[in-house]
Amino acid sequence: MVQDVSSESGWAQVTARAIELFGKIDVLVNNAGVTGNLLAPFEERTLEKFNKVLSVNLVSQFLGTKAVLPYLRSNGGGSIINISSIGGIIGSAGATAYTALKGGSRAFTKGAAAELRKTIYVLTRFTRVTWKRP
Repeated sequence: MVQDVSSESGWAQVTARAIELFGKIDVLVNNAGVTGNLLAPFEERTLEKFNKVLSVNLVSQFLGTKAVLPYLRSNGGGSIINISSIGGIIGSAGATAYTALKGGSRAFTKGAAAELRKTIYVLTRFTRVTWKRP
């Protein structure tokens, strides 16, 4: 299945297809991520590229969570796992959008976990990222 994770209608389609194929949804793993333009000087970065990183790295977690909640609740519970990065804890030169939004992912996950804790298990997992310039 191919999906644009930054599209609310895309989430509706993919969850409907998952129900069609599997009968229910028990878990969501939000694993999409892009880094943006790592090599451009700060002044040359564009709002368009920042918004692309925002949409894929953070908005998609909101949209995915929102899309699966009715299914998880109808099952009596489930899990949502948001993949983040060490970049959400420490800054990286050349990747300010990425690090800011991975930090946002951590905060989003904490908020969702607090809000949904009665029936839905929400957690974040970090991946270690090593930035190497060519």
